[in-house]
Amino acid sequence: MLCDEIIPISESRNRMANAVCLKVDTSAISVEKIDALSKAIREFPGPVKLQFDVRTENSPVGLMLQSKRFRVLLTDEFISRIEVILGLEATHFHN
Repeated sequence: MLCDEIIPISESRNRMANAVCLKVDTSAISVEKIDALSKAIREFPGPVKLQFDVRTENSPVGLMLQSKRFRVLLTDEFISRIEVILGLEATHFHN
């Protein structure tokens, strides 16, 4: 078996993921959470597209939005912060 390249798992998310989608439930979000989310996004600029799946309590289907301004670096710290702010099931990666 041949291998062209070996990359660390921590780096593989940024190379393999085309986008990260953050699920935001409008019934559970506060101004403080929005501020914390904004801060985390600004502190981890990177190559991965940032999308939002915005859910309301009346609709089981979310509104998909893609940020034109921000892209992020998918580090363990970034993902941990997002999970603290939005919950454990809030991040989804797309190839």
